[in-house]
Amino acid sequence: MQTQNRVNLALPQLPPEVQREGVTVKKLSTAILLGMAFTSTDDRYDSVFLNNFITINLLDRIASLPGVGEARLASRQDYGCAYGSIRRRWQRWA
Repeated sequence: MQTQNRVNLALPQLPPEVQREGVTVKKLSTAILLGMAFTSTDDRYDSVFLNNFITINLLDRIASLPGVGEARLASRQDYGCAYGSIRRRWQRWA
């Protein structure tokens, strides 16, 4: 009931589009049931590539399994972050 009260308090502050669609609240446990590690055996794929591959190809499939409340990456990386850090290093060298 306390959660519903908080939603009702926040709802008027949200844009009309959000109010029309509604707010979904999910109960979340802080207990981690399973952790997975992905690596490349021949070092062809770095952590950014693996992170991107998992985001595109696996996360939604895992999240849609019966009984799975949430699937997420513990240390999210993407090409935008990698490109930004490479660009910053290049600018220091130039």
